[in-house]
Amino acid sequence: MTISVYDGYTWKIPKAIYIWNANANAWSETTSVSLYNGGWQTQHNTAIITSNVVSANLYTIMGSPTVPLNVKVTVNVGVYVTSVNANVASFSIGGFPAGSRIYLINKGTIQGATGNAGWDGGNAISTTSSLIVNNLGSIQGGSAGSGGNLGYYLSGNTLTTFENNGFLSGRVG
Repeated sequence: MTISVYDGYTWKIPKAIYIWNANANAWSETTSVSLYNGGWQTQHNTAIITSNVVSANLYTIMGSPTVPLNVKVTVNVGVYVTSVNANVASFSIGGFPAGSRIYLINKGTIQGATGNAGWDGGNAISTTSSLIVNNLGSIQGGSAGSGGNLGYYLSGNTLTTFENNGFLSGRVG
């Protein structure tokens, strides 16, 4: 089951969900939403990467969900998501059940590993799940080893939307 919001004319999947916090007298973004359908099931989660990480796997970070999920993940300013192995993407986004949608807001740096001599650089992001990217930071495929190619800044075939207001380098495919 996917959460949708009616926008006057069409149903849309929200990128974020807010609730009124009466104590703070303000709207706050919720970290998760669960719906009852014969049992409670989480349908929307928010994750924030606040410190440097090597070879991040969003599916694992989100607890390996078994039902479709909407996920909003933010990489904070000044945070580096990297890899030390050109064969392993710095940020893997896959394994989610069919129907899941991922919204990535990058304010930091996601950078693939440097390739060894004669080898290609590593991928910054690899996805097999539906993905919306809002890049406000830097996404870079790994630099090539001598005689190799730049890594992909985005690999996978399920990209839904890519909004770039930051820096990109490498290949896409």
